[in-house]
Amino acid sequence: MRQWAMNIPGHHSDDSDKRQRMRTLLTAHDWSATPMGEPDAWPVELRVALDLMLDAPYPTLVCWTGQYLMLYNDAYAQLLGAAHPAALGKPLSEVMPTLWPDVAPLADAAMAGRSGQVEDLCVVLPPGDDECQRWFTASYIPLRSLAGEVKGFVHTAVETTGRVLEAQRAEAARRASDARLSAVFDSLPVGVAVTDTIGAVVLANDEMRRYVPTRFMPSRDAQRLARWTVLDGAGKPVAAGDFPGARALRGERVVPGMEALYRADDGREIWTHISSVPIVDADGKIDGQVSVVTDIDRVKRTEAALRESEEKYRKLFEEVDEAFCILEVTFDAGGAPIDLVFLEVNPMFAIQSGIPDARGRSVHELAPGLESVWLERYGAVARTGESILFEEYSPKLERWFEVNASRIGAPEARQVALVFRDTSERKRIEEDMRRLAREASEASRRKSEFLAVLAHELRNPMATIRTGLEIMRLRADSPDTMARVREMLERQTHQLSHLVDDLLDVARVSSGKIEIRKQLVDLNRVVTSAVETSTAVIQGARHRLEVILWPEALLLDVDPTRIAQVVSNLLTNAAKYTAPGGDIRLEVRKDAGEAVIGVSDSGVGILPEHQEAIFEMFSQVGDHGGLAQGGLGIGLSLVRQLVALHGGAIAVHSAGAGQGSTFTVRLPLGARPDAGPDEAVQELRQEQRAVPRRSFRILVVDDNTDAAESLSLLLQMNAHEIRTATNGRDALALVSEFTPDIAFLDIGMPGMTGYELATRLRAMPALAHTTLVAVTGWGSEEDQARAREAGFDHHFTKPIAAESVSRLMRQLG
Repeated sequence: MRQWAMNIPGHHSDDSDKRQRMRTLLTAHDWSATPMGEPDAWPVELRVALDLMLDAPYPTLVCWTGQYLMLYNDAYAQLLGAAHPAALGKPLSEVMPTLWPDVAPLADAAMAGRSGQVEDLCVVLPPGDDECQRWFTASYIPLRSLAGEVKGFVHTAVETTGRVLEAQRAEAARRASDARLSAVFDSLPVGVAVTDTIGAVVLANDEMRRYVPTRFMPSRDAQRLARWTVLDGAGKPVAAGDFPGARALRGERVVPGMEALYRADDGREIWTHISSVPIVDADGKIDGQVSVVTDIDRVKRTEAALRESEEKYRKLFEEVDEAFCILEVTFDAGGAPIDLVFLEVNPMFAIQSGIPDARGRSVHELAPGLESVWLERYGAVARTGESILFEEYSPKLERWFEVNASRIGAPEARQVALVFRDTSERKRIEEDMRRLAREASEASRRKSEFLAVLAHELRNPMATIRTGLEIMRLRADSPDTMARVREMLERQTHQLSHLVDDLLDVARVSSGKIEIRKQLVDLNRVVTSAVETSTAVIQGARHRLEVILWPEALLLDVDPTRIAQVVSNLLTNAAKYTAPGGDIRLEVRKDAGEAVIGVSDSGVGILPEHQEAIFEMFSQVGDHGGLAQGGLGIGLSLVRQLVALHGGAIAVHSAGAGQGSTFTVRLPLGARPDAGPDEAVQELRQEQRAVPRRSFRILVVDDNTDAAESLSLLLQMNAHEIRTATNGRDALALVSEFTPDIAFLDIGMPGMTGYELATRLRAMPALAHTTLVAVTGWGSEEDQARAREAGFDHHFTKPIAAESVSRLMRQLG
């Protein structure tokens, strides 16, 4: 052993006591039970580590191969106490079993090649003797072989007992200080809370705990109120961001603070006053805040009681229907009134006078330039004490007033009480009554003019029809004459029918009873139909008509009859106000997701100031240059209303008199939701190709013989079998031997109405599948609903158009 110790690299020949003790220990210990064997066989790396360990200034030990304790210096021997020297060669887990759970991770890490350290580890020393607590910082450093392989580790223990005890004494002193501070806090009559930088309360006195919800207080003795911050206390009417505590955490001194309403656990609300200041450390950083909460509930409720008492006193003053105010009259040195100051005003004052926020302000400030008569009258009342009652108009305020003025208080106070009301409404009513009388007279005059125009418009086609019939009677042998008269009668009948239809449509639109029957149609087809309807009027005036359709199907979800009526009315209007031989242009296009219909003419034009008025009822504005062909002035009004019912709009533009006009109609595009564009076009084409597939047995019942015969003639042109009757009784007798497929029934027949006849026909089993069609001059929604209730399948308004009959035949065929 001596030879081994002398060969340690760097070892001096003079052996110290500690090295002598090391040799004695190593020689006396039985190493046979350890993996390393006798010391003479230990590797040089371990020998060097053991020699260096002896010179370490702190308790140090060396473990090798599987964490076996190979040796420790004298300082560590003192820590082992009674376990020394038996600890040599044992695993470290057996040497320090109580500490091993705390240091095992560090030992494992050192064996894995990583150094580690644990601070302020509490150790009870010496084991088995008079125990005392000591604290150490333990470090573990890997030991590597010459090949770089980790074979063990060096463990050093540096005692930190003095520092730990000093920290404990400081903590105890802090707690004592906190206790004294808490005692001071708890004796304060106001709530005090100290928070950290996020607003969490770290210290609060007993008074403050009144405002802390119970759910946030884990125990009565806890100083730190877990999970509760000053922001949780933000009560009405203060938002969390404006709460004094939150503002103080942003560095603001909230002094004298603000009022907030806390809600206690029992639901009771407590008014408080809150002030907050930030806590700033030595570096100028915000380290928290202090809030002081004062209970002002009694004060607030006393104030509320006083306000309630005052409100009861002022209730009569404020709820009076008449305006009331108290004025202080200001006089100049000569005794002349120069200004009025409103001391008190009730709510009706602003309503009656039109002057808001008058209290405390002068009349010259509120109404500069107010007439001097008001100052003089109120000044006289303040001086003499004589009350006055008068009614006066103020041009400045643009109102009539009825005023009662009286002096109140001592004469030197110069105060005047006014009770007044705005009588402008009464004056306006009186003026309205006079205006209504004038308007009634004007309406009566316009009514007489309208009836005269209507009579004129009706006489023109009727006179032509009467003359035509006479010519037909006298010249029945002349085919040319008969053809010309027939064309003339067709035009006049169309004009008469158009006039009646417009009158009825205007009445229905005005009363909201017009029915729009929308369907998917090609606008090109609708426009073409309208052009056919208006061709006679246009050709009669020798106009040149240019029609430009959209090159593909333009699908709209509209009532085709009503849209055709719109286009026809616009074309008729253009023909009416365009000189013979003039130009009319009709264009259909698509623009910005809308269908656009433009009707232009080279006619008389419209002055700019009249371009909006032409859409008004009975409007015929401007000088027409002798081109207007009569009319009631309802066509364009009806057009605008029909377009609006389809969700569209109409506009007119004209450069002025003699410059022609352009009417533009815009309608939303539309299609059936479940059908694509190609499918919708295909449906329209199939409808165009549809033709009656068979002839029908048809019954026509109308007390007007001419009407029944004309409808029969129209139906016979399509090879149907027709039977007619002029009353319900004959119709019932006829169906006993003639079972119709379709029955056209007039509604307004004497004796038995069409409704009654339809009900009786529906009751016959043989007619269960007969299609019943109501034919009437009444077409409102109520009339149609009544027809459905009576059993009718369809409802036609007289006169029936051939196209409508053909469409019905196609549907039933």
